[in-house]
Amino acid sequence: GEDLRAKLVHLFLFGTPSAGLITASLVRLWKRQLNNMAIDGDFIKALRADWSARITDTPSFCLHVVAGAKDQFVPTYTSTDPFPERFRRFVPGNHLEMVRALTQDHAAVRLVITALPLNCLNQQLAGEQLPAAMEEFGAAPLLRRLASLPQNPEPQAVTKLALDLDGAGKRHDAIELLLRFKDLHPDIMGTLAGRYKRMWIENRGREFADKALNLYADAFDLVKSKAEVDAAQAYYLAINVAFLALVFCENHENAKQWAAVALHYCDVASKESKPYWLVATMGEANLYLGDYDAAIRHYHEAQRILGPEDNWQLQSTWYHAACISSYLRDVVLADSLEKCFAVVEQA
Repeated sequence: GEDLRAKLVHLFLFGTPSAGLITASLVRLWKRQLNNMAIDGDFIKALRADWSARITDTPSFCLHVVAGAKDQFVPTYTSTDPFPERFRRFVPGNHLEMVRALTQDHAAVRLVITALPLNCLNQQLAGEQLPAAMEEFGAAPLLRRLASLPQNPEPQAVTKLALDLDGAGKRHDAIELLLRFKDLHPDIMGTLAGRYKRMWIENRGREFADKALNLYADAFDLVKSKAEVDAAQAYYLAINVAFLALVFCENHENAKQWAAVALHYCDVASKESKPYWLVATMGEANLYLGDYDAAIRHYHEAQRILGPEDNWQLQSTWYHAACISSYLRDVVLADSLEKCFAVVEQA
């Protein structure tokens, strides 16, 4: 109420879906409470309208909207983007890790400790003092890394910096970096495709899905053209083409073809090891191919490999599975996947 707001000095929102979740909008077959968080739902529309009317962009308290750099359950389009940049903070970790503070050196603890002594009571202080005092929780260090990047960097350095920039709300800089070096390595092309795929997921702009699909396919062709094919790269790229073929292009037959390709390279790669992404890819490929029992089996196996602590990988896998079941309009499948990924929903 108004009395509480009058007493409020600092408000910290950690991984809060303030603008709702597109995931909830896409997955109507899943739990009913997800629908309350749909980005186009009545609850979120009323919540944002109420905030705009009562709080506006000049709150009477210090506002800190915090995102985890690897949080795929509550992405930045809903946690930080609805607010002016001066209020945005970023810490390492996924949706759970960002607030699992086991020591006083945890980034979330340091963020709060740094902010509280400032005692800013108005917009002027929030806009002027906080960015200088809390630079480590913004993108400034990443932009310095970007400026010092050598002319011929290692591909891993490019993808790592791009992902860090994207996680810190600097997607434009991340995409520019990836575009500059996209011909250097298929991993860079795949990472760039992933940024475009997220942009399509977040705002449904068809041009982003087109770019993502073409980049994934071109990167796959590049991988396959090599004398020695990197099977892990091949199944990663192929399964992403399958996902867009189904959910974006609505071409189930093409998705099946790419899923079969992904399974082939999973089989090749599994002769050396069976990491999480290989087994999760086998699960997703079987969804396209209609073998739901095999899909659930592989998803369970993948979770045993990874464990519940590495939640961002599970979130990414769950999102693809949810979109597929939504497209197929299979209630039984949706229920089975919901039970399979219960650990993710508890996030």
